[in-house]
Amino acid sequence: MWKWAGLICYLIILSIYDIRTRKIPSVWMVIGGVATLAYLIYLCLCHPFSELWPEVLKSWGPGLLMLAAGRLSGKIGSGDGCILLVAGSILGSVKMMGVFMGSLFLAALTAVVLLIFRKAGKNDKMPFMPFLAAAVILLGMM
Repeated sequence: MWKWAGLICYLIILSIYDIRTRKIPSVWMVIGGVATLAYLIYLCLCHPFSELWPEVLKSWGPGLLMLAAGRLSGKIGSGDGCILLVAGSILGSVKMMGVFMGSLFLAALTAVVLLIFRKAGKNDKMPFMPFLAAAVILLGMM
């Protein structure tokens, strides 16, 4: 339960930064990375290494996908991919896939509504962290 609460608070803080500046401060990515590293060390002490790492590598899939897509297209920030790596490490592969798909769905739904009402154009940028935070909150309630 504590890891969900911590992740939600972290994502809400990042959402505020992402909405205001369209950037995620490096210091917050470092904080997330250090917290994730500490959590992974804790897991290594509690579980056999051979069982843990395949799951962790699968949970990093969405983050690596976002990093690659951002590198290729230039339209996705690298901070989004890095934060997905952090979230994946904490949530595990199955929950992370649900969160990733939910956040993409919420972002797409918002984009369609904004386009229909002509509040945004097809080349406008949207912050991704609020959708990731909403998906984590929604999945946490289930």
